[in-house]
Amino acid sequence: MPGIVVENHPGMTTFGIKFNVQKPPMEDVNLRKAVAHAFDYEAFLKIYNGNAKLQTSPFPFAIKGHIDVPGFPRQDLDKAREYLAKSKHPDGGIELEYVYVQGLEEERKMGLVLIDNLKPLNISINMVPLTWPNMTARGAKVESSPRHDGDLRHARGDGSRRGGLPVSQGELGQVLRDQLLQQRRGLVPGREGPPGR
Repeated sequence: MPGIVVENHPGMTTFGIKFNVQKPPMEDVNLRKAVAHAFDYEAFLKIYNGNAKLQTSPFPFAIKGHIDVPGFPRQDLDKAREYLAKSKHPDGGIELEYVYVQGLEEERKMGLVLIDNLKPLNISINMVPLTWPNMTARGAKVESSPRHDGDLRHARGDGSRRGGLPVSQGELGQVLRDQLLQQRRGLVPGREGPPGR
């Protein structure tokens, strides 16, 4: 229509495949790096019909002052095999669980890409669609959480917390619960007594 312009601006939303790095097999940094280098990131762009950009930083492009961080993984099967050889599963032969929110087609397609990409490493994927309430219920404990501080965007194996912030569903829930209890008890620094006084 004359006079109408459709604009397309970069958003602030990021997407990454999360790992539970607190339990086997993904506690192994070399296995995580193998998976990160096996993934076909160009497929991600196709899933979003070209309306996405591959991250070059932990922060979205739309953030003011964004800078690129070197070393973000891209698909490199030779590198993936090198890291797998250094892992506790040098020949693969394992199955990873890929839990995603039921009904989110992009997440389902990511799982299908992951299935194809990990076949050359002899790693299989069990895709588990869950409703959001079931996903968050599983995230209440490290043992059952499908996501506990690790993802393909970062995939550097740099420890349990990024910047000191809780990142697992269970850990975040615990922090929020502790904060609410502290507020209720009047234990927040600078506050006397319970809220409302």
